[in-house]
Amino acid sequence: MLRKGLAPLQDLYDYCLIDTPPSLSALTYMALVACNAVFIPCQPEYFGYEGLNKLIQACERVKDLYNPTLIIGGIFFTKYSSRYRKKLHHDVVALIDSKYSEANLMMETTIRENVSLAEAQIKKQSIHQWAPESNGATDYELLTQEIVARV
Repeated sequence: MLRKGLAPLQDLYDYCLIDTPPSLSALTYMALVACNAVFIPCQPEYFGYEGLNKLIQACERVKDLYNPTLIIGGIFFTKYSSRYRKKLHHDVVALIDSKYSEANLMMETTIRENVSLAEAQIKKQSIHQWAPESNGATDYELLTQEIVARV
């Protein structure tokens, strides 16, 4: 249904971003069927790792059954920086990197923890409206540039 609904808009836009909840719901599957590329945010924690693996398996199923052009465009980390001193986070990043780096899925950009991101959500504004000079705005700008370069 989503793919059919978006079809008339194809010539009007260069990109369409579909942000789904972090669960494998019907909306997530509809988005996977409708899209060309999936960019996966992942928190470097155990449940983030498990969720990432399940989403990649779901992408493979959708590609096989409904959307043969679907690609995984990349994986990026949220609430993470290589400068943080959280060993567990670094261990999970290394695990994910070892599993998916050969397929060139690991993205350079990470989204650091930043209070401005939470504040922007509360204010119902984009980070660029709320705190355009914040680390969060900078990180998302860099992520956008990296995603556009990959598509």
